[in-house]
Amino acid sequence: MKMAFRSFFRNRRVTVISIAAVLAMTVFLLTFANSIRLNQISLNEAFDSLEVTARIRGATGDPYLEEERFQAIVNSGFVEEYTTLTRFQQRGDATLQGVSSLEASAMLREALGFTTWLEGYDESALWGDEAVCLAPASAPLELGEEKIFFLVERENTVPLKVVGLYELENGGNAESYFCPLAWLTQACRDRNIPVRYNALEMRLGNLRDLDRFKEQMRQLGMDKGTAVLVINDALLREVTTQLGRQIRLLEGVLPILLLLVAGIGFGLSFLLLQGRKKEAAVLRSLGMRRGQVAGVFLTESAARALAGVVLGGTLAWAILGATAFQPGYLALVLVCFLLGGAAAVWKISGINVFTILTARE
Repeated sequence: MKMAFRSFFRNRRVTVISIAAVLAMTVFLLTFANSIRLNQISLNEAFDSLEVTARIRGATGDPYLEEERFQAIVNSGFVEEYTTLTRFQQRGDATLQGVSSLEASAMLREALGFTTWLEGYDESALWGDEAVCLAPASAPLELGEEKIFFLVERENTVPLKVVGLYELENGGNAESYFCPLAWLTQACRDRNIPVRYNALEMRLGNLRDLDRFKEQMRQLGMDKGTAVLVINDALLREVTTQLGRQIRLLEGVLPILLLLVAGIGFGLSFLLLQGRKKEAAVLRSLGMRRGQVAGVFLTESAARALAGVVLGGTLAWAILGATAFQPGYLALVLVCFLLGGAAAVWKISGINVFTILTARE
């Protein structure tokens, strides 16, 4: 062991070349592997941060979506948030709209800013399940008065208490009445009236499996008919496709790079030790067995390889950060260098002085 470390410091040229080569291979391999990791992080961040929305539209005019398909969509495991409304036509141009939230109707968002409420009520009444409605101020109604609406057929009537009167900022002539969606859908079920949704806006999640969601929607027939699902995922597809292409390219090059590093490590270690046949012959002439000579050179080679790997790993840690430190790649460089050294050591350890002299003659 002492002889190996003396040789380590005495043969400075070989030591410097070996350590520098191992250091360079280590830093290069860790940098390349880290670029794959960073692209994968970017891909995960894209799936987590980019927003994908979806909505239904009608092939001609307003869409309508049956409750069965509506429930299949919102319970698919991909819908994180949604807003919806259902609409029943009244006499003339008037409509009764059941809304799930403020975002369900652009008109409602405008109307709430110019609304007079019955005492004890505010906009939260529209998100509950009470039989109340918000009516246009132009209607001949008073706060607290009941208004009769019909659902599909005139005999299916329901009374709603007017708890708010609204006007539009631009003074338009609105004839829409708004009520809680939860109450309206329950009223339909109680009267065996099919519930049909006329709007559905969604924010989607589980974006890594978005293709599966699209397939589910095709099976539901959401790519044609009276309600067509439109998914706004162009930006997500553009970003993830580009990142995925880069990751596949880097991962495809990585095995070739690993073979190259392995070959360089093996060959360099072999060549450096091959040039030290004379030293091996001298040691054999001094009475050292072949195994002892091999142990000296192999220990020396291992010390150089270990020093290069440690320095290379430390440098990569300092430049790229702790997450770039991957022990598997460090072990690969070390093993390849040691294998090359072992092959060379076994070859030169069998040489003696007479073989050297005979070769010279």
